[in-house]
Amino acid sequence: MKPILTIVFAALLIPAAYAASAVYDVRFISLTESEVTVELPQSPSELYMLTAASGKDDGFASYVKDIALTCGTQTILPQRSGATWKTAQTLLGPCTLHYRVDLSFTREKWEVGNEQAGFTDGRGTFVVSKALFIESDIAGLRTVNFHLPANWALLTPWPSAPDGSFHFDRDGELGDLIAFGQLSAGITSSGAFRVKLVTFGDFSRQHSEIKDVIEKVSSFYNSLFPDTPPTSYLVVLLPGDEADGEAYNLGFASTMQPPLKRNDRIVWANAIAHEMFHYWNGRQLRASDRDNDLEWFNEGFTEYFANLALVRSGLVPPDDFLHKVAVNLGQYEYFLASGLFNDVTIRAAGQKKGRYRFGVYASGWIIAFVLDQEIRTRSNQQKSLVDVMRLLLKSPASSKLTVPVLLDAVQQVAGSDVRQLLEKGISSRESIHPEHYLLDMGLDVAGQSYQDEFYIHKTESPTAEQLARRRAWCDF
Repeated sequence: MKPILTIVFAALLIPAAYAASAVYDVRFISLTESEVTVELPQSPSELYMLTAASGKDDGFASYVKDIALTCGTQTILPQRSGATWKTAQTLLGPCTLHYRVDLSFTREKWEVGNEQAGFTDGRGTFVVSKALFIESDIAGLRTVNFHLPANWALLTPWPSAPDGSFHFDRDGELGDLIAFGQLSAGITSSGAFRVKLVTFGDFSRQHSEIKDVIEKVSSFYNSLFPDTPPTSYLVVLLPGDEADGEAYNLGFASTMQPPLKRNDRIVWANAIAHEMFHYWNGRQLRASDRDNDLEWFNEGFTEYFANLALVRSGLVPPDDFLHKVAVNLGQYEYFLASGLFNDVTIRAAGQKKGRYRFGVYASGWIIAFVLDQEIRTRSNQQKSLVDVMRLLLKSPASSKLTVPVLLDAVQQVAGSDVRQLLEKGISSRESIHPEHYLLDMGLDVAGQSYQDEFYIHKTESPTAEQLARRRAWCDF
């Protein structure tokens, strides 16, 4: 039997005198099997697993095997219904819950995308944390200890406490991702926002190139948001037939088709940069779960800053960046011109995000671009859209982002005229003419809105002012 190395970390710094209400010991037996023991102070009245983003009504509960709850001398076998288990409330604590998790699903394609479940390449395994943990209705904090063979590594986005254990609020351990085994992994960046990268399969051969991309993107984001609290963030890249991803509290996993080509960075590196920016726009700035009025902001602004991160870091050539701008311009103008979208506004497009995608991603991108240029012009390049984002990020962590809050922030940074422009842009179907701002930067625009076709080229003889505006924006 392989020697076992105990690895323990923490997500919160907890006083030494603290006593957890639930202590988890997670033992990885193999790349596709784990055993979990949970010490509880009393008998729980409910046991459950998180099902969100799993694509199944019962989430990962069907992969739980041999579950048993022992309280004193009594042992029961809880009966499952969906993603919950019934227990006998008459049992006296303290209690021990024991179960196995069959992770063999990591060998197969998950119904709604492997990135939402797990993956193994025979050397290491990635799995979402909600697949490992059964939670209970017992109040209080949780401690989690991991045990694995000595020649294996464990990677999570969680920092460790002084005593080396993971500590969470109830359910806090359920919203992230975990990788273990003989991994191609490491920390790729410095600064407050630090990224850990894990690559699987064929991507392990390109680990250094992917690492370079993440390092430059995270450095750009750290420069935008220097007040970001120290944060560890985990990126997992998996080989797959389609480009698809899933974001978690402190990281994301994505499938992409190997090999990753340098000439295609505008696609795959952009996908990485987009998901990374969701740490700020989506996690730090979070709208109500039922508020779809801000999908254009959440996705469009994220895409906008991801594109800028690539071009300003020198990761993609200017022509690829301009092609991206032209695509967004075309989709925006088509969304407004086409009868297919009836009377749908950008603000309302998030109600049906898939059907009205042009009104969410591309149109949100254009709104971000126009706001950015308005702010830059009115401040003589002393301010930009980043100042709006920084102002929003100063809001209390518990507050929810709303359209009125965003409008107020824009007004504080740029004035009432720009606020009114934003209101018009998202609440009507009138164009706010992004091509005018491109012309001011020595970029010629040609195309037709009715067929979503636009082209952007550099003006042959731009003025010094046009060049200065363009370089201040996209650095070329």
